[in-house]
This record gives sequence, C-alpha cells and structure tokens, in this order.
Amino acid sequence: DNISSGIDWLEKDIGVKFGKIRPMPYPRLGRTCRVDGEGLTGGAQLVKKLLAAVAKEGVEVKFEHKGIELLHDDKMRVTGVKIQTPAGQEEYFSKGGVAIATGGFSANPEMVDKYIGGWATRMVLRGSKSTTGENISLTLPLYAKCVNMDQFHAGPIIGATHVNPADVLNSGYGIQVNTSGDRYMDENNTYVIKARTTAQKTLDNTGWVIVDSTCPVLDKVIPKFDMLNSPYGKANTIEEVAKQAGLPPAKIVALVKEYNDAVENGTLGKMNPPNTYKKPHLIEKAPFYAVPLQGGMTATFGGPLINTKAEVQNLDGKTIPGLYAVGNSSGGIFFHNYAGGAQLGAATVFGRIAGKEMAQRAAAAK
Repeated sequence: DNISSGIDWLEKDIGVKFGKIRPMPYPRLGRTCRVDGEGLTGGAQLVKKLLAAVAKEGVEVKFEHKGIELLHDDKMRVTGVKIQTPAGQEEYFSKGGVAIATGGFSANPEMVDKYIGGWATRMVLRGSKSTTGENISLTLPLYAKCVNMDQFHAGPIIGATHVNPADVLNSGYGIQVNTSGDRYMDENNTYVIKARTTAQKTLDNTGWVIVDSTCPVLDKVIPKFDMLNSPYGKANTIEEVAKQAGLPPAKIVALVKEYNDAVENGTLGKMNPPNTYKKPHLIEKAPFYAVPLQGGMTATFGGPLINTKAEVQNLDGKTIPGLYAVGNSSGGIFFHNYAGGAQLGAATVFGRIAGKEMAQRAAAAK
C-alpha cells in the first residue's frame, strides 16, 4: 500500500535515480525498481544518497556507537538506549521511542546455529559483517515475540573472492557435483535452493557446475571470475576440465556420459537424484567449464514481530510502547524466500512508517 509513495520519496526528496523497469522472471515481473549506481553499485549509491539527505537535515550519525541495552520505564515503555562508545557507555533518551534497524543475525554464528542449524554456520556470509543479531538480543529482555527465526535467504557465492555464479545456476544448463564428483541434487532448481542444498548436503559447502560452451550466460559470468582472479575450470575435454577443478576425472567423464545418454533417451528422471529439466541440453561442445559455487547466507528473515505501524509485539500479543523494528530487523514479513525488490521495499515502507509514528509520539509527549 505504501511502496509507490516510498519510491516517489526516494526519487524526489532523496535524489535516488532509478533505471528503466524491465520485465523479469516470475515473481519479479515488472515490479523491481533498480537503483542507478551512477558508477557505483546500486546499494552503495543508495546509501550515499541517504547519508547526504541526513546531513542536509542536520541529523547526526554516530559511528562506533553500539546499542547494548534498551532503556525502559516500569511499564515497559521504551525510553532510550544504552550505547557502548570508544570513550565508555552513554545513555540516550528519546521522547518518540527507539527503532531497531540493525538487520538480522546472519553474521552471528551462535544465533545461526541456535535458530537455523549448525550446517548453516558454514555458509559464506554474503551480506554485512555487522548483522550480529541485536534485533534479537536487545528485544528479548522486553519479551518481544520473535517469529520466522529459522528462515533466511540463500544464494551462491565464492567465499574468497565474492564472485556470484548465480546466472550459471539459473541457466538450465549442465550438471552440479560435489568435490567427490557426485551429483547431489536436481539441477532444475533456483539458485536459492541450490545454494542452500550445497551447504546442507556437501561436507565442505562446495559444488561445481559442469557446462559446455553453449551455456548462454558464460559471457557474463566468466569475465567476473577473470577480473577477480577467481579460479574455475576451462578445457577442451571433460577429463581435463575435471583435473583443473580438482574433481575425479573418470567419475566426471562417466557422469557426463550418463547425463547425455539420459537426455537423448528421455530418462533424466531415472537418474539419482532425478533431473527434471524441461528443456535439457547436452554437454558436448568444447570448451567445457567447471564453475564453482558455495552456499552463502544473504540475510535472515527472523526477528521481533511488528504490526502495520512497525511497532514490536510482545508475547502477550500487545505492542511494546516506543519500540519499533524496520527492515530485516523485523520478523513476520518474509518466509522461505522473497520477491526481487521486496527487502529494500519493506525497509523503505516500514522505516518511513516508524519515523512518522515516533515523530507523533514525541510531539504528544511535549
């Protein structure tokens, strides 16, 4: 209900430039507004514009000031926050309340282990190293109701270089193997499922996609690997590309033959595990590529439940007065996955709502 006005605000008041909306695969369709990076990444440019707008309004931003405790009165109304600074601890008080905008807990291995599982702690961190779970640790003492704690977004990544091979995984080409040379999942899955499954079903959170030169996205993906000196395999034979990737050559040669035979015989569904490509492609035209991937965690979806006013709810089903959560700090918005643009969209919508609610509370307190 509020995203259209939020986009207008970002464009007109904040100065964010958006690229032309283009149709994308379901469920994105024509709904994703991409920020024009103007020479930077879209995310970096968005932050740059927002910080400039904050400075223009005279709002002070304090760095290296970590929130460690929510302050409240004897009726559990949030009145401020205790801060750890380089000079010591300070207490900040607010008439309007406090908005938690810390993101989730993907960079906190203990919380990831507790709420999602030990296997997920071995995933590569795709997002910020600062998302360490203050949305949980700060609000639980106030008996906040936290929901969707086991839910998160996954995606492929190369931990050492942060190259993203998602386009190859989404291409509908090739087979996916672990470092022992065994297939471990149906290749007809989204990059989200492939990344999650790689972390769950391989001992080292590492997989390889074996494709031939007909894969249509190689011209987009391989230059990224080259630019960042990120290793991959490329050779004129399956045996050689397997050697380059450190995979067992004989096993990969046999597996590619099994796959090609199944494509020609229409028996992909009988492979173990079954492959359900609707329009399968043979792996036969050199050069052949072995593109690596690791399962990465983008963001967690769990956190304190909010209502439509961005107010945090407690375990009794009531609002905690003066406490708000926005963006991925909040819970109850996403489950299993999200549509493109929805995370920043939700942050924009509920961030603005929380700001207005806090301003009204502050005015009423005068």
